[in-house]
Amino acid sequence: ELTIDSIQNGTCILFLGLEVFTNTKGERLEDRLLEYLKVKDDPQVRYYDDGLFFFKDPTRHTSTAYNIRKFFEQEELAEAKAIFDQLAQIPFHFIISTTPDHLLEEAFIKRNFKYRTTFYRKKQVQQRNLAVPTPQQPLLYNMLGSTTDTESLVLDHNDLFDYIESVFEGNKMSNNLRDHI
Repeated sequence: ELTIDSIQNGTCILFLGLEVFTNTKGERLEDRLLEYLKVKDDPQVRYYDDGLFFFKDPTRHTSTAYNIRKFFEQEELAEAKAIFDQLAQIPFHFIISTTPDHLLEEAFIKRNFKYRTTFYRKKQVQQRNLAVPTPQQPLLYNMLGSTTDTESLVLDHNDLFDYIESVFEGNKMSNNLRDHI
């Protein structure tokens, strides 16, 4: 009852992480992504347990970001798409995703629902006074970047530091967004 009330009152934020992509075989998105990227035996790329990469060759950062975008365009994420279709029907006012995909946005488009979307952009000033999210026009926020802007993706520890710095600096994130988070 508390959850339903907080959703209806616009005080419940939905956080989506990698777990939403676990398929019926129990395969995690992270494992499937690493297999797709073929980085396990790549001497130029190291993958850490914290979910971040280390790129010995800086050009691999760009190619990895590009390949992550291609991964999320695959059809084998149909199970996640079905979940997102159901989630889109729940009137959350603010949805934060820790993955860079736009599958939830696709669900909103498919259902003809109003929404706004934004994502973290490295070293760029975000829209200063982003409108307050509402259940009638929720905000979908890709916290760690977007596949539509591969330079925005948080892939390594340098990217993560830039992200944390942007949260704490007043001029890099919308005040309304920071207040909601």
